[in-house]
Amino acid sequence: MRPLESDFISTVSHELRTPLSSIAGALGLVAAGATGRLNSETEKLLGIALANTKRLIALINDLLEIDKVQAGKLRMKIASHSLRDVAKSAIDEISPLGQAKGVKMMLNCESTGDSAHVDSQRLAQVFRNLLSNAIKFSPPGESVRINISTGADCHRVDFIDNGPGVPEEFRQRLYDKFSQADSAGKHGVGGTGLGLAISREIVHRLNGRLRFTPNPEGGAIFTVELPAA
Repeated sequence: MRPLESDFISTVSHELRTPLSSIAGALGLVAAGATGRLNSETEKLLGIALANTKRLIALINDLLEIDKVQAGKLRMKIASHSLRDVAKSAIDEISPLGQAKGVKMMLNCESTGDSAHVDSQRLAQVFRNLLSNAIKFSPPGESVRINISTGADCHRVDFIDNGPGVPEEFRQRLYDKFSQADSAGKHGVGGTGLGLAISREIVHRLNGRLRFTPNPEGGAIFTVELPAA
């Protein structure tokens, strides 16, 4: 990203985030009945407005995040952390999305020797992105599995779902900014198209690798590989 383009995105994003947050807060209060009881039509319209405002805020946050990552301004606090603990933290934070969709999350770790030198907050952000995608594409009643495999030199965390999978023609653009597969629209899945791009950059800066493989049982497997501590 060119410096001028980066500065423009950063300035515009910062200027938009505060008023949009105020709008979302006000809409949320009205929708909750703070100004009185609403009829069903008004409640529906407010819900649409609030949802779209939140989508804009998410887009702005992701734009600022990818800008920081690509500009090398992303600060990392590296220490030894258990991957199981980071995964549990991510699962706790994303659990409301799973409950709303009727999708369970199952964590399996075969060993306690799962420490890696990482920024736990940034890695949890990656895990939340991957879990969010897996949940959004999973049919209700399905499960998303998180398997942690440990090794002497490298640890692996697999995020496995049984959704529609990633279309073969889209796989080369999987980590491109703002890219989303056609199947996303068909399944009513929203998003900014920046989550995977951000996640790959974070994992790369942790000296790891993020990769995709098709799930033989149907669906997708996203794998985070990190050097063992």
